[in-house]
Amino acid sequence: MDNNILKKGHILLKKTSDLLKEQGKSSVDPFVYKIMEKLSSTQKELKAAKEELHLKKKDLAVTEIDLKNDESSFKLIFEQAPIGAAVVCLDLQFKRVNKKFCHMLGYTEKELTSMKFPDITHPDELEKDLDWVRRLKSGEIEYIDIQKRFIRKDGGFIWTHLTVHLIKNSEGLQIHFLPMILDITHQKISDQKLIESEERLRLAFENANDGVCLVDSRGKHIEVNNRMCELFGYTKEELKKMTVNDITHPEDRYISQEFIKRSLLGENGRAVFEKRLIHKKGDLIWGRVSSSLVRDSQGTPLYFISHIQDITLKKMSEEQVETNLDKLRKAMGGIIQAMSLTVEAKDPYTSGHQRRVANLARTIAQEMGLSIDQVDSIRMSGAIHDIGKISVPSEILSKPSKLSDLEFSLIKNHPSVGYNILKDIDFAWPIAEITLQHHERINGSGYPKGISGKEILLEAKILAVADVVEAIASHRPYRPAHTIDVALNEITQNKGILYDPEVVTACLRVFREKRYQLN
Repeated sequence: MDNNILKKGHILLKKTSDLLKEQGKSSVDPFVYKIMEKLSSTQKELKAAKEELHLKKKDLAVTEIDLKNDESSFKLIFEQAPIGAAVVCLDLQFKRVNKKFCHMLGYTEKELTSMKFPDITHPDELEKDLDWVRRLKSGEIEYIDIQKRFIRKDGGFIWTHLTVHLIKNSEGLQIHFLPMILDITHQKISDQKLIESEERLRLAFENANDGVCLVDSRGKHIEVNNRMCELFGYTKEELKKMTVNDITHPEDRYISQEFIKRSLLGENGRAVFEKRLIHKKGDLIWGRVSSSLVRDSQGTPLYFISHIQDITLKKMSEEQVETNLDKLRKAMGGIIQAMSLTVEAKDPYTSGHQRRVANLARTIAQEMGLSIDQVDSIRMSGAIHDIGKISVPSEILSKPSKLSDLEFSLIKNHPSVGYNILKDIDFAWPIAEITLQHHERINGSGYPKGISGKEILLEAKILAVADVVEAIASHRPYRPAHTIDVALNEITQNKGILYDPEVVTACLRVFREKRYQLN
């Protein structure tokens, strides 16, 4: 109501009131009096309405200020959000977009607000995305929460995590969509690489040439590959119900059990070993097992991964080779023995000399800790080291008196003759060279070449000491046998001069500590 009307009504009411006071209530028409009372009541209501209106205007002003502040805050948050944000009309037209969303797609704000949601949606996902929008508008879902691809301005695409809420006004009417967009392209690429890596590992596991299995701490199979099934004749399901012991030869079960035990105690987490395995049909399989304990980042044991290579044919071949080698050794031994007997038949006075030298030389080599291969080469060389004497006339070999220079020169030539006899034979050891050098001395005073020190093979140095000891302690046509002490005294006095010190020390230990006897 207009303020002027209020004022006029107020003046009229006051004048009427003053008039009534002057004339008295009884002189006023009752009807007029009622009107006056009504006017007075209306005045009070108008005053109260005026005060209420003033308060509402004040509240409205505060509300307008709050709305302006809220809008300013929303605008600030919207624009500076670390993720993409937009306001989308119900027809999917972009009404407003923030800088982050523009940066993601490579568009300007003006370009994006002239476009609709389908314009930047990957075509493979459009139909599905529109169905999500339909369901949101119909109330089937409260909000959209999906991973989807948006098309960039340059034609590429980005992977995003999209969350969309439907905004309504105070009357409950739908007014627009509020999508929030997080760029997860790098995460998707990493996830894809991880998936591809896992797929490569799976393919490598399944298609490995060796049997591969994962085994728990109790020895039970967790996972097995195709080759494991081929190797043992079981299905995957059957093997997963079995333990390592179930497919291992009873006598070899301790091998895996000990490895698992030591690994779990932290002693050793890797091992390679060979053991016998059992096929479903009962056939024996030789396997070369390479096993490792896998732990998590805290060091807690997870499982064992084992690679099993079928070496059955290899083992059979090795056994066959070993059998053939054994036959060859026996045949070679027979040939060596025949050659030795040939020499001894020509020189009966030195009968058994080569055999005794061979045995002593072998014992010295063993005392020195040489390999089995070296010991064998020394023994065989000792058995025929004097084969070159076959070229020396028997009368010289058995002459009971002192030899002339010419006769001795013939004797000294026997290492070279022996070398020429043996050099073209394909021995497994340098027997020809050992035979050639067994009369050489470390100071260069020996024969036939006068070589010294490291030029002489160790096997030849051992053979030289054994030859001297046996020769001195044995009977010769020109003298009786000396005692073993005389022989040992000879090598002791010339230790480091004529004979290798280590060889002499080993020889003395063999006789004095281990009571070796020439026989």
